[in-house]
Amino acid sequence: MPKTYAIALIQGDGIGPEITAATRTVLHAVAQEQGIVFEFIDAPAGAKTYIQSGKALPSDSLSACRDSDAILKAPVGRPDVQPGIVERDVVLG
Repeated sequence: MPKTYAIALIQGDGIGPEITAATRTVLHAVAQEQGIVFEFIDAPAGAKTYIQSGKALPSDSLSACRDSDAILKAPVGRPDVQPGIVERDVVLG
């Protein structure tokens, strides 16, 4: 049975979803080559999440990050959200 690695996925903002989609494609190829499995766990965070919920890194997303073997984080932030708030909470959270 192949080894499974849980990866928390923070898609972020702007080009973040495009970056994470391309990265997942590469990781899928690596997994096939190495005979391992990557399980991606969605962990919403960033400016969009901040606008929707009032939190840049909700507790469920932080828990997913803590419980994972790795975190794949894309860029966060948007010009319509005060600089520093989202970046501080997501990166330092």
